[in-house]
Amino acid sequence: LLAEKGFTRFLEIDKIQAVNKVPIANDTSNPANTNLWSPAHTTGFSYSLWLRLPICDEVTGNVCIFDVSSNMTGGSEVKSSSGRPEFISIWYDLLSQGFNVISSASTKPICFPASPISPDVWHHVLLTYQPPKRAVLSRKAVIGICVDGRPLEVDIKIDAVPLPPTSCMYVGVPNPMLSSSGIIRGALPVWELGSMLLLSRILGPRDAVSMYCAGPEFHGQFWGDRPQRLSLSATATSVFSMLAKNGDKISVATGLRKRGIQEIEGASYVMRDKILNEDRGVEGDPAKLSAVKLSCRLSPEFIIGAFHPSSSTKSMRDNSAARKKKHFSRRLVNVARINSTNDLVSSDAIVYGKGSVISPASFAENVQWVGGPNILLPIIHASKSHQTLALTLRVLRESAHEHVPNLEMLHIGGGYRMLAMLLLQKSLIDEVIIEHCFALAVKGFEPTTADERGEEWDPNKTDPKNWGMYSWLSSDNWVLVDLDAMKFLLKNHQVWNVQSSGPLLTLRVASLLNGLVSTTSYHCSFNARRLHLLGMVKWTIHLMLEVTELYANGILGEKISKSSGHEQKPSSEALYLVLAAFKNGWVTKPLSVGSTVVGGDPGVALLLAGKTFLRRVLAHMLTPDDLGDIAGAVIYTSHLNIKSDDLATQCGHEMIPSTHDEENDEFELSMGAVTRIYLLRLLEELAVDGINEITAASTDGTFGGGGNSSSNIHDLSPSKGSVGRNAQLFLSAFSMVLTPAWFALVLEGCRDESSASAAFRLLIVLLQNSPSFATSFEKAGGFAPLVSSIPKHSTSASIILAMLSQLLHAPLLHLPCFGALDPEQLCAIFDTESDDTNLISRENNKGGISTSANPTGGIFAIIAECLGRNIQLGAMDNELGLKARKTNNAVLHLLTHCHSFSFSFQQFCRSPDFLEPIAQSLCLVHNDKLLKIKSN
Repeated sequence: LLAEKGFTRFLEIDKIQAVNKVPIANDTSNPANTNLWSPAHTTGFSYSLWLRLPICDEVTGNVCIFDVSSNMTGGSEVKSSSGRPEFISIWYDLLSQGFNVISSASTKPICFPASPISPDVWHHVLLTYQPPKRAVLSRKAVIGICVDGRPLEVDIKIDAVPLPPTSCMYVGVPNPMLSSSGIIRGALPVWELGSMLLLSRILGPRDAVSMYCAGPEFHGQFWGDRPQRLSLSATATSVFSMLAKNGDKISVATGLRKRGIQEIEGASYVMRDKILNEDRGVEGDPAKLSAVKLSCRLSPEFIIGAFHPSSSTKSMRDNSAARKKKHFSRRLVNVARINSTNDLVSSDAIVYGKGSVISPASFAENVQWVGGPNILLPIIHASKSHQTLALTLRVLRESAHEHVPNLEMLHIGGGYRMLAMLLLQKSLIDEVIIEHCFALAVKGFEPTTADERGEEWDPNKTDPKNWGMYSWLSSDNWVLVDLDAMKFLLKNHQVWNVQSSGPLLTLRVASLLNGLVSTTSYHCSFNARRLHLLGMVKWTIHLMLEVTELYANGILGEKISKSSGHEQKPSSEALYLVLAAFKNGWVTKPLSVGSTVVGGDPGVALLLAGKTFLRRVLAHMLTPDDLGDIAGAVIYTSHLNIKSDDLATQCGHEMIPSTHDEENDEFELSMGAVTRIYLLRLLEELAVDGINEITAASTDGTFGGGGNSSSNIHDLSPSKGSVGRNAQLFLSAFSMVLTPAWFALVLEGCRDESSASAAFRLLIVLLQNSPSFATSFEKAGGFAPLVSSIPKHSTSASIILAMLSQLLHAPLLHLPCFGALDPEQLCAIFDTESDDTNLISRENNKGGISTSANPTGGIFAIIAECLGRNIQLGAMDNELGLKARKTNNAVLHLLTHCHSFSFSFQQFCRSPDFLEPIAQSLCLVHNDKLLKIKSN
């Protein structure tokens, strides 16, 4: 009655088999079988549909997705073999969030496991029906359901139902008998139905995944015929977007793994050669869906019904059972009827209800048929304002959103390459345009409009200390879906011209990248691995070095401008570089050496953002090449100081010496030293990750977060051994890159105490926690190569503390940082931490501080050199002399204290490793005093 009045919206197929040219069943020996619908009796069938639930306050009611039943109108059509109404009905209960199935052979519904379906999102449901293979042995049929490409945990078995070929099919309502029984209770909410497909074969889980990957634009049996539907990179981009918004509180990586398609995680056209590993048995072109077996082609003879809203008409067929009924909306043409050889094809579908059919022609589809998203590029070329350019980029993004053909044109068709070239020619790039470019690559990010931009972006009105305080509430849901857009629009920093754009825009880009790998993000690990695949680690290191040079030039330009007192015209290329950097805002004021040597941040927000980004990415994926790039950049920072001095000389300006002024600890760090400190601390934090894994393994025998752990340990240690072994192999990879020669070169190039302290601290951490590094360090000469570099920082409390921790078997990671050494404080700390059993055992196994055959290669040789130098400095009547005397007093007090209470240290004091270095230092001091007496 409600349907006749037009209040209920549903879809009806009056005959699931419209023609009857051959016997219905293959079993002709039993006449009863000739009256059965063969897909339900012999071959089985599959039913695919896309649906979208509405957003409502009261989540109650039932969504009837499939109901097939024998004709219950009492007509002359062929009835079931049993003579009674037969049916199978499946619906989704919004309250219990589960699918239910009932048939005419059962009295109560059977429930599938709960499967939450988020509202306002298109979901794909694939239903399979497998009839009994041998009716004599079993009458049970098996029904399986896949939701969004994921099969539910269990299949349901029901008694087989003898459906006749004249059965009706309903979508949106139950059959008349079931609706009057009261089994399905509650309202029938309005929901949206997309493409629908009925097949006379059973599809597998891989087919379900393929259909889901095709997206809601799935067009039935003809999907896959067009080349633009076969692109792996475009399809993967669309799949990532769908997984990001399907409502599951899991990462995209977990969603891919549960669907068995984790191999497409790195899919992109620009990285097509690195998408798949050889051990996965890839065949054919890696840029095509067939490479990962996601190309689902359906033969037309298996299509029973293929329905899509675009194939609808107002007219009715003359022989249609619905031609005399009222309040139908439209007739959906069964596209499968064009195949004249298909005997199982169904009749057309009739949609009842008012306003039930909406044309699915979307904006993206229209853009595709008029030429694709590349037709929008001339508008970008003609844009003369920020507002026009931002709006055009937004239109471009909407045209490609989850639309595989348009994404294919941007990837393979060169759309992103042309877009980058057009943006490169514009002088309109600002933070709003950058955000729109970022939105092309990241799902879940909504860019700021030109009208929403506030004063926070004005560098003249913003405190530089707050430039790095960018954060977004939605960054937890950001997903890097399009590597091609990231490569051509963001990674290509020529688009936004680092030199002329200034530090503010560059910091904006760094902040956006940090949002992708935020520690609170659901998709942090997924984004980090894709960024690593794109080469963003090396790119960030190069960006930090370039930014360091720009800051150094800008600081020099500021000094030249202040010294001249007026605006200077560049008379040389060198002067032009420094003045241009100063004019573009590349000016900063790092903190002093005294503030950073105790662990303080140097205070350069842009470099800190780069280091944070590297830390977050490498926490999930770290390779030896990454360590090599960072180690090489650390060495290059020493060259930056020399380069800055040469540039100052060419500009005719005398630079302030960038060495540590021993009479003034408040001397500012050079930009090369700032970057070196950030990179050295990054290396230490990565090494500590491995140390923490060793500690956790020795404590509880577990590793990280179990199977879902995002640790980077296995990237450097692919061994399948124990946890502790993998972590030690992880640290061994550090020893292969950070060799003793590398440490000697870094320490020799350090002009300031802060970076020297960071480098020496990293050295001691590796010595105390990696036996392989300790062995290689001893073979390379131990501490002997450092005799010329470390003692020049003899008054540094952090360096002295690191040496004492190595000498007295105290883990450096357990010790605090001090700005000055206090005798009583040192004794209290080392009484607690020294004589660590782990370090002593490593000493006996030639790890840690193993005794060297050459006393000059031991740690005490460096300490003795520092003590001797401090004795010489202590003769000076100034602040430096006072600091040297206090340092020696604290060290000697601690050593005396240890000698009184530690038997192992008493033994060490009787060895040549102690006696020879201390004697040599005292003799040098004595000889120096004799020379002074003679000269006087």
